[in-house]
Amino acid sequence: MGFDECRVQRQWIVGVSETALGMQSTRIDDALPGLDNRCTGLAVEIRYDGKTLKTSLFFLGNSLYRPSGFAPVDRATIEDGLLDVRMLETGRRFSRLRTVVALLTGNLGRSPLYHELHRPEFRCEILSEPTEVAYDGEVGDKVSELDFVAHYRVLSVYRP
Repeated sequence: MGFDECRVQRQWIVGVSETALGMQSTRIDDALPGLDNRCTGLAVEIRYDGKTLKTSLFFLGNSLYRPSGFAPVDRATIEDGLLDVRMLETGRRFSRLRTVVALLTGNLGRSPLYHELHRPEFRCEILSEPTEVAYDGEVGDKVSELDFVAHYRVLSVYRP
């Protein structure tokens, strides 16, 4: 794997997504960016709700995904008006080791390093340098602030 491929595959992932981008991998180093020492500088420092944390894995999806934990697969509906926000914190002491142990024992959802939020709005500031953001797999511009809003039953769908 070359550096550019590694950078794109392991960058900070965020977006209102129809699929769980890169989260359905069975390889541990794909599920946990930062374990592969060929890629450096992965953590992004963010602030949301007055809390500051470093994360290298971030997911934001439209509506609630199932199952809980960091492998969102599907959702029952897309009209509930909520955003599903999932973050894996990497800025604490022994965070990589703690994350691997939690992943291998099936306890990632209960780990204090894992954050899962369900809310109609989510706003965060990127405190480190501006970073590229992926929306449905497409890499976008570098941003230093993110603001997402989900609306309850806004999209009308008609079928014959």
